[in-house]
Amino acid sequence: MGGFGRQQQTRRDESGEDIQYDLKITFAESFSGVKKEITFDRLTNCETCHGHGTKDGKEPKTCTQCL
Repeated sequence: MGGFGRQQQTRRDESGEDIQYDLKITFAESFSGVKKEITFDRLTNCETCHGHGTKDGKEPKTCTQCL
C-alpha cells in the first residue's frame, strides 16, 4: 500500500554499541574542512574470563545464601 514516507531499513552490525563523540569546530572549519584526531577508551573482554566473570569461563552462579 502506498509507500510514501516509508524508508527501507538496513540491518546494522549488532556486535557493539554506537559511539557518540561531541566535537567542536569553528564556523570557518565547517566550510573549509578540517581533520582532527580523536581518542576514546574501548571496553574489551579479558583473556581469563572472556566477559563471563569467572576464571573457567562458565556462567557465574547465584549464591544460594543470597536467594
